[in-house]
Amino acid sequence: MSAADARLFRALFEAEFTYVWHTLRRLGIAESDRRDLAQEVFVIVYQKLGEFDRTRRVRPWLFGIAYRIALRYRSLARHKGEILGEVEAPASD
Repeated sequence: MSAADARLFRALFEAEFTYVWHTLRRLGIAESDRRDLAQEVFVIVYQKLGEFDRTRRVRPWLFGIAYRIALRYRSLARHKGEILGEVEAPASD
């Protein structure tokens, strides 16, 4: 990554971190996990910044990354909850 790309990344991080944070909240990410997932978003941004078309708006790109990370997060079994209730008795003859 060039020095110009590093400066761009830093500026992007500082300008858009709050947007990513609120996006993750709207996507149902628990507050306790939001910081880690926001970091994951920006790790991907860092890795893919050279591929980003700078003539396009950045927020839809960030949303797409955050959305995919949120999907992966919610698909993990440890984030799924069960609702416990009474078990119906099986029908008898």
